[in-house]
Amino acid sequence: MDRVGGATDSVGTPGGGASGRAGRSGRLLAIAVALAAVTAVLALATALASAVSQRRVAAPAAGPAGQDARAAAGGSAGTAGPAAGAATRRVRAPGAREIVVDFDSGRLDLEAATGDVAAAAVELRWSGRPPSLRHRFENGVLWIVSRCPEPRRRTDRCRVHGRISVPDGARVRANVDAGTIAAEDLNSPSFEASSGAGNLSASFLRPPSSVEMTTNAGILDLVVPPASYAVDAGAGVGLSSIEIPDDPTAPRRLLARAAVGQVRISTR
Repeated sequence: MDRVGGATDSVGTPGGGASGRAGRSGRLLAIAVALAAVTAVLALATALASAVSQRRVAAPAAGPAGQDARAAAGGSAGTAGPAAGAATRRVRAPGAREIVVDFDSGRLDLEAATGDVAAAAVELRWSGRPPSLRHRFENGVLWIVSRCPEPRRRTDRCRVHGRISVPDGARVRANVDAGTIAAEDLNSPSFEASSGAGNLSASFLRPPSSVEMTTNAGILDLVVPPASYAVDAGAGVGLSSIEIPDDPTAPRRLLARAAVGQVRISTR
């Protein structure tokens, strides 16, 4: 036993003496440095996602053909629109069984629909050239794809915010290269969400059959009802809090991975 400020150390016990105190101090210092590094990386990732979503250097859109928000904004596809502007596009898909969303930057909010109609409202704000928004509903699958154009001036900005109601039983596949995806109280059997840099969160009213959430840098937060799940979760660099036991034989599967960041999985 060590006494703070005293001159007596235990003899012959592991960790006793000055060397024991030095070892403990070294470990505590290493833990503190690691935590500080994770905090700094998370702050950098959040700032990066925000900055990229504000001013995105994007490749030309390569998605399903459909209507383009540039026409609604006062320009034609492939031509420069107003110097600054805003537009909201609305899409309805009765009987949608699957929703696929792909944004290069922005924010996507998902919520449970009250009926069998998937309803989407996508807000676009920009200075410079407007972003594109294409959508298609075919064979029960609703596709929504948005791309921000390459900025030509330092003041060019592009922001996309999508809100989609998801019918009971519809599958979801969503990706935002730089930005946030938040899904609340869904009844989806299959849910996939990914982000290059940004936070992901999802909660479910009924136990999902399959959930996959991945980000290169950000925070993952998953809330599911109590059930047996096969769990594959953790952060390459960062912190993990997994409150659900892993049952490798369970038919339901949860995958939540962050290369750098935090991963949290809990029950309702």
